[in-house]
Amino acid sequence: MTASDSFYKPWVNVLPKSTEHLLFYSEEELKWLRNSTTPLKIEYDKRQLKMFYDEVKEKFPAFASSHSFGDFFKIYYILGSRFFTYRSGGRDSPLLVPYADMANCGDFEEANASWDTSEDGRFFILRARVDIPKNSPVWSL
Repeated sequence: MTASDSFYKPWVNVLPKSTEHLLFYSEEELKWLRNSTTPLKIEYDKRQLKMFYDEVKEKFPAFASSHSFGDFFKIYYILGSRFFTYRSGGRDSPLLVPYADMANCGDFEEANASWDTSEDGRFFILRARVDIPKNSPVWSL
């Protein structure tokens, strides 16, 4: 993030700088998991992400010229922990909503808020399910 006056700068500044996700394990570290299905799942996830990167490259060539697959991979997984998932055009799509991702995820019993998108998919809607006192955490479904 280069714009110091960007509305999103405080949000970007609190994103993790790295991740310990299994997808970032070395071949040596993955050997410890060889008797499980985890390495197969990791390879599948990497192939899926590469296909997604290739789609992005095709639609936004300027992005690809300045961001390698490695960059994309890292950014995707750091931001991926912040995604909301919604159904669009018959497939699940990631939805990045800065600041709304700061709500805690909870089960139905503890959730005091829920989220949805508008019918046309243009707007993200976060609704309180009960009165939420000032300075209290927001728990979203």
